[in-house]
Amino acid sequence: MVRKLNNLEELKNLICGQEEVIRFKRLESKVMNNSYLKNKYDELHDVSKKLTNAKYYNDFDNVIVYEKQYKAIYDELNNDVLFSEYLDALDEIKNMLNIITSYFEEEFGKMLNL
Repeated sequence: MVRKLNNLEELKNLICGQEEVIRFKRLESKVMNNSYLKNKYDELHDVSKKLTNAKYYNDFDNVIVYEKQYKAIYDELNNDVLFSEYLDALDEIKNMLNIITSYFEEEFGKMLNL
């Protein structure tokens, strides 16, 4: 059953009250307050930016270097139970948002007779 919402604030409150979102926020806080995990996550993010840049400029030698660095850091993070649980929670949130987006697309399509 789909609950009718009157405004965007109600939608925000409904989403933020979901068990998956509450779990994600709790895990995110733990990860970001863990200096080791935060530093590794920041390092992963930096390598990800370098990798994207190397791919954009067709710098194939650095693409290989950055892919190896990214995989090593990602694997190290993923071996941490807390971080692995954080990634699982992030996937749940992404799936939930995809469902919401699909619902809106369908409803807007109906409204526009598409």
